[in-house]
Amino acid sequence: MITEADLRTIPTFEDLGSDHLKWLSENIREEVMEPGTDLWKEEDLIEDMWIVFSGAVQFYLRQGAELRLLDTWRTGRILGVLPFSRMTHIPGRFEVIEHSRVGFLHKSKFREMIYEIPILGARLVAMMSDRVRTEAKMDQEREKMLALGKMSAGLAHELNNPAAAVKRASELLKQRLEDLPKVVSRLAQHQLSPEDICALMPKQDSMEGSAMMTTLERASEEESVIDWLEERGVDESWLKGPALVEAGLSLEHLNKMTEGVPSEALTDVLDWAESKMVSAQIVNEINESAERISELIASVKSYSHMDRAGEKQLVDITEGLESTLTMLGHKVRGKSLDLERDYGKDLPQVSVLPGEMNQVWTNIIDNAIDAAPEGGLLNLSAHAEGKNIFVRISDNGSGIPADVLPLIFDPFFTTKDVGEGTGIGLEIAKRIISKQHAGVLSVESEPGKTTFQVCLPL
Repeated sequence: MITEADLRTIPTFEDLGSDHLKWLSENIREEVMEPGTDLWKEEDLIEDMWIVFSGAVQFYLRQGAELRLLDTWRTGRILGVLPFSRMTHIPGRFEVIEHSRVGFLHKSKFREMIYEIPILGARLVAMMSDRVRTEAKMDQEREKMLALGKMSAGLAHELNNPAAAVKRASELLKQRLEDLPKVVSRLAQHQLSPEDICALMPKQDSMEGSAMMTTLERASEEESVIDWLEERGVDESWLKGPALVEAGLSLEHLNKMTEGVPSEALTDVLDWAESKMVSAQIVNEINESAERISELIASVKSYSHMDRAGEKQLVDITEGLESTLTMLGHKVRGKSLDLERDYGKDLPQVSVLPGEMNQVWTNIIDNAIDAAPEGGLLNLSAHAEGKNIFVRISDNGSGIPADVLPLIFDPFFTTKDVGEGTGIGLEIAKRIISKQHAGVLSVESEPGKTTFQVCLPL
């Protein structure tokens, strides 16, 4: 039986009068539980307030296909249903991990308890409010971590391509630089003047023309260059021809740059020209890859707002959309989606919490990508209308069924397969928009088009 001394070990009860403690001791049912006992299992109906008088209880929360340890409660904690709480089920499991004494007060006693002990009712309501705020914050933090995981995977994928290109190009350039003295040495043996060598310098626009050729055009050009080389007795013309075309040297450029070059010097001149052109291309590739890496880092900085305080900022709303698209670019390309943008001109800046808004964009855009079919369409628009700015994100997937649509923003509701979705992303997005930004998040869906609309006051 629960005694007055037991009750005074609970911080919430310790200063109550003897009459109040007597009422509690008469109405609280005690159970002694051994480690491994389920205090409460998934999907069980929960109808009691629990008081941990000794021992410890762990809570495992359902996240997708897994139960993950969330917290451990020890002596003095009050759990379960509280007065005015609408809790009926918890998406997880409570497990006793130490020899424990737990008290149970059925919710049918709550009205009488509040009448008999008014101060306790107020304390428990405050406790419930704190719990709701804590759980909401934890949900948001969990969703942020999930979003961070997606972004990390996306960023690693995005950075891998330009980084690999830089590594590959630098190795090729190293080899070219090692071979260049030999090529220059052979060229020097023909006693060409500096003016002659400068005249042989291929132009940068040669590369651009080559890069724009189709496969058929390139094959035709290679065949013409091979014939041109054979006519002039150049060794291994079948091997040099494609290499010269790949380097950006067309038949027209070859004729211009070799005009007046002695026949015995032609092979060495072409080797030198090809080497210079390829080296220039490699440097250009390294430069483009480095610029891509810089752009990605800038997008990450913009996405995470590493240089901004955790307060509202006036921002260009399209900046957050574009940063999020950059982070999810690998998924867009992976499904070969057509990406359409329709941004209004001279959009006014909006006062928002940038990090939270990027979390909203991540959830909505990621869902739209998942919903779109292979080779489908993803459309983003942003327009100022009256005193609001409207952002609309659409996909041309199969749509959300009519019976599911009203549930789409409910906590832990998901249409994704087990393990693929938590069911809290859209609920948190709606909470961020409505509670933190006084805006509205809505959705319209029909077969072939689903649109999520975010309305933010200017």
